[in-house]
Amino acid sequence: MAVPVLVLLAIAPSPDLYLQTARADSLPDLPHLNMDNFHPAVRQQVQQVYAAAEMNPKNPDASGKLGMVLDAYEQYESAAICYRRAHLLDPGSFRWLFYLGWVLADQGRHQDAVLMLGDALRMKSDYVPAQLKLAESLLAIGKWDEGRDIYHVVSKAHPESAAAYYGLGRVYATRGDLRAAATAYLKSLELFPSYGAAHYALALAYRQLGDETNSQQQFRLYEQNKTARPPSEDSLRRARAGRPDR
Repeated sequence: MAVPVLVLLAIAPSPDLYLQTARADSLPDLPHLNMDNFHPAVRQQVQQVYAAAEMNPKNPDASGKLGMVLDAYEQYESAAICYRRAHLLDPGSFRWLFYLGWVLADQGRHQDAVLMLGDALRMKSDYVPAQLKLAESLLAIGKWDEGRDIYHVVSKAHPESAAAYYGLGRVYATRGDLRAAATAYLKSLELFPSYGAAHYALALAYRQLGDETNSQQQFRLYEQNKTARPPSEDSLRRARAGRPDR
């Protein structure tokens, strides 16, 4: 199911705002990379795609593929430059906007990420990973109603999405509706029992509800599954340098 147009207009009323200023300037240079900072096996891979980007400065795929490799190895600032180049060279491509929005979010630049992901969803409004990442960034900048609306869209269209129910739980908890939050977290855990963040959030909800027994049980489950999260269905993120998504 697509994100409603009214939601997209509310979160990003000025399309492509982040890049309007950039377009007034020249195409940004490729990032300067210190190859000595990479493991030898990774260094060879980075050098190959960097050389291709240098040889084809007007080719969006060359810049974008360099961004994908840097992104895969968590070089987010440099990856964002490459994705920005790729988007400026190919403004109609969904993937470069999506990738750019994602790495901006990973840098904590959620306001910019909201704009990028909102623009990306105008091109491909039913791409669930972009919907979830947008909702996550909306919560990070305090746009709880807009984030809730997107989580609702995803949970209705994809009732198997543990991440959507976890997001709804966060919204309910922030609004002070702890019972609704606990219900949403439990649904998330029913779908993905080892979801570490959901166990932790549920433990806090139970504690605030005065249910210390269940709270302690959830804290113990969190300790056993701290980093576990639902597997991604994001084919674009998995495509980065052939590495699986986090």
